[in-house]
Amino acid sequence: MAYTGEVGFAQLIKYGEVTCGDAVEVIRNEDNVVIVLSDGLGSGVKANILSNLTAKIASKSPTDSSKENFSFTSCIKNRLTSSIF
Repeated sequence: MAYTGEVGFAQLIKYGEVTCGDAVEVIRNEDNVVIVLSDGLGSGVKANILSNLTAKIASKSPTDSSKENFSFTSCIKNRLTSSIF
C-alpha cells in the first residue's frame, strides 16, 4: 500500500531578530521522506547557525543507502569523525 502526503513548514522570527533560530530539513528519496527538526536553543544568528548545522549533519545518515540500520547515535558518531569538522 502506498501513501502520499505533503510536507510544509513555516518559521516565525522572534521580534527584533533577523533570522529564525530553528531549522527544518526535508529529505526525499524514492522510498521515503525524512524530516529533521532542529531547535537552536535560542534566537538570532548563533542559534540559526547551530540549528542548521545540526539539521544538516543529522540529515546525512538516513539517506545513506549503504547503511541498513540507522540510529541517531550512529549518525552523530559517524559525522563527528568525518571531514566536516
